[in-house]
Amino acid sequence: MSEDCRKNTGKISEEILKKQVSELLFERDYNTIGKVLEEYRKGEIQKKLDVETNPEKQLELMMQQAEKRRELRRKRVSNIRKR
Repeated sequence: MSEDCRKNTGKISEEILKKQVSELLFERDYNTIGKVLEEYRKGEIQKKLDVETNPEKQLELMMQQAEKRRELRRKRVSNIRKR
């Protein structure tokens, strides 16, 4: 926080507070979007698996689900290494 904005009033200006809150929320959302998407995608395939009766199609869906998980893990690890 800037000392200048608190010198006169002892309070943080509304403009600075809004900016900082916005930045924190953006960072939080940016860091969690991968997990949200992973859960969504996993859920979509799982819904199909729950109603599928054909064993061959079930196997195909399970393979898709496993591949999606591997892809997302690779992306997550890659993103962590970039930081």
